[in-house]
Amino acid sequence: MGREREAVGQYEKIAELGAGTKEILQKLIAYYEQMQLYDKAISHYNNLIELNPSDANTYYRLGMIHLKVGDRNSAKRAFIKATLVDNMQWDAYMALGQIYEQEGNLNEALGAYQKAESINPTEEIQKNIKRVKEVIKTTSRINFTLEEASQLIYKSDINALEEVYRELEGLQNTYPEKTTIANTLRKVMGRLYELWLFRGDELKRNPKDLQLAINAYEKSVLYAQTQIERAKALKFRSEAAIALGIKIRAETILDHAEEELKRNNPREARENLVAFLKIDPSWQTTREPRVLEKLIHLKCFLGERTISSES
Repeated sequence: MGREREAVGQYEKIAELGAGTKEILQKLIAYYEQMQLYDKAISHYNNLIELNPSDANTYYRLGMIHLKVGDRNSAKRAFIKATLVDNMQWDAYMALGQIYEQEGNLNEALGAYQKAESINPTEEIQKNIKRVKEVIKTTSRINFTLEEASQLIYKSDINALEEVYRELEGLQNTYPEKTTIANTLRKVMGRLYELWLFRGDELKRNPKDLQLAINAYEKSVLYAQTQIERAKALKFRSEAAIALGIKIRAETILDHAEEELKRNNPREARENLVAFLKIDPSWQTTREPRVLEKLIHLKCFLGERTISSES
């Protein structure tokens, strides 16, 4: 080891005088790489390039040393220079593809890998090409879905928005680390919550659509993201369910009144009609034409004055 250091010292003195040959510089580089003294190795690589600027392999090896010390930009410049000096330097293209892939520049990575494959079609390069193609395809799918979601959020197309929601949910399960997917998914959920709540409010106005209103509120519960939102949707669902129960009960009593009238039991018919009016004196749950027709017929036949006084 002592003799090796002594030789290195002699080589350094020669190099400092600017008289270092290719062999001397290569020996210095090899020693410093072995000792992991990469800064000194890089310095002598640069001296070697000055001595022979047309050696593509020197640029490639310099790039690999830059990667070892974590200097990706300098490594990339060295690899690019290697390919410019010799466009058949496949390992430089391979290294460039790996750097581009790490940077997220997938199209550049694919181009570099394909160039390397055209020179030296190894199994490793082909695997890299396949992987990058799949990532590009997936990235394109993600970007398309995110763009579609960003547009639909401001519209009222529930079906289209729910389809995008399912797509985003699947993407998030596959790529949980991508915050853009999670953030967009939350926005879509918020919009669906609002839309289903609004639809429930609209349907609730018509008694015949109360069940549909309940279904809408149940959907809004699914998209609630906070306890407050969930409680609000459940409250509206409960109110609609109560209204539906009253409607069903009122119509059942009215049907009984009609049956009693057909059986020539006016007293029982009148009692049922009075009970109906007590449940819903303003007829709010029976706006359907067939129910109104039935109600008016019974009131006329039995005598509205009598019924009103009894109710």
